[in-house]
Formats: sequence, structure tokens, C-alpha cells
Amino acid sequence: MASPIIREQHKAYCWVSELIQIFIAISITVSFLVMGSAMKHTIDGLVSSFWTDRLEVLSKAWERRFSTRLHVFSAKSLASGCVSLLAFGTIFVISACDPRGFVVMLDKVVSLFLNTEVGLFVFAMLQASKAHRFQHLSIPLPVSRRVFSLSWLLPVYFLFAVGYDVLLTLMEVAESLHIYKHGPLMASNGSPLTPANTSSPL
Repeated sequence: MASPIIREQHKAYCWVSELIQIFIAISITVSFLVMGSAMKHTIDGLVSSFWTDRLEVLSKAWERRFSTRLHVFSAKSLASGCVSLLAFGTIFVISACDPRGFVVMLDKVVSLFLNTEVGLFVFAMLQASKAHRFQHLSIPLPVSRRVFSLSWLLPVYFLFAVGYDVLLTLMEVAESLHIYKHGPLMASNGSPLTPANTSSPL
């Protein structure tokens, strides 16, 4: 939105518009690489967790059937690649069909799942690391019990953010439904009511 305004009203600063576009492109690229790599690792983990012994036997038989020169990827990596291609393809189709809805989904859903991941799953992984089956593993830099006890702050902080995000989303949905059914609330001067102009002055 800022770029057309700069080009129309301040032509001498068109270089600022180009600079903004470059920063936006870099930001989108970095965000895609960060989120995409995390999604790819998640898909790889899900495929590995559902990869049973029977599938492993079939994978070995498939690898023995083809010569080493012909087969480059294992059956597990091929399955992981197909699932990743399906997931990323679905996201691309959704973003191409409804770009604005995709931006809203990124704003709401991604932050919700990231906070849930850190506040719940990472905390569960930390607690599971104290299990007896992991006691034989050597840790190069062990954490003291006092520092490890601070891990309880993870679910408190991040799940509070999840609750706040859910509450805020529900409020926006309720407001959108009210506007859709009854239209926006109008002030006495004819302008629509917003949280900014409904607050009383101090």
C-alpha cells in the first residue's frame, strides 16, 4: 500500500518504494525457508514414526530388487518426499486460490501452532528426556535441576499466548458475523464505530 502512494505523491523517493519491495521479498523468502524447513522436518518425523517393521522389510526388498546404480533414494525417503510434495502442493494451491485468506491463516494458525508446539510439545519432550530409558545417554553440557525446573515456565507462558490468540480470534469472528448480519455500528456523526472511537477520553 505504501509503494503506490510513494510513486504517485512523492516521485523523488521512488527508490524508497523499490527498497521496500526488496525488503518484503527478502522477508517472505526467509519466512518461507524457516517455516518450510520446520514443516519438512515435521513430515520426516511423522513418516519415520509411522514406518513400521513390515514397511521396513518391504523397503529392503525393494532396494534389493533394483541395482545400486539405479536406486538413489530409499523407500522411506521416497515416501517422505511424496508426502512433503503433497503437503507443500496443497499449501500452494490454497495460497494461489485465496491469497488474502492464506495471509489470515498464516497470521492466526501459524502463530497458534508455534506457541502450542513450544508450550506443549517441547515441554513434553523435556519431561520425557528424564525417563529411565534415556539415562544411559551422555550429555555434553548437562543442566542443573534448578535450571531444568524453569521449564515449567514454558507451558505457562506460551499456552497463555495460545489462549489469548484463541480468544482474540473468537472476538474477531463474532465481530465479523455481527457486521455480516446487521452491518457496522454507526456513530452519531455517521462514521462506523471502532474500538478507537468508542473509548472514552481519560
